[in-house]
Amino acid sequence: MLGFKSYYNLIFNIKRISINKGNATTHHRAYMMDLILEGDLNLIEFAYDVGIGEKNSMGFGMVKLLE
Repeated sequence: MLGFKSYYNLIFNIKRISINKGNATTHHRAYMMDLILEGDLNLIEFAYDVGIGEKNSMGFGMVKLLE
């Protein structure tokens, strides 16, 4: 994986993943990064439950708690 720095100084890695469904295979770019969420606890819990991003219904945007 390659490490990049974004406009907001977030360090992230890009990983190409393949999803097989029937006879078709689609390829997607996945971005992995550490981030800090601050705000209302209910909204943070909601983001944890549903994921963050536009493709969270496809399983992207998953959040892992780091302590």
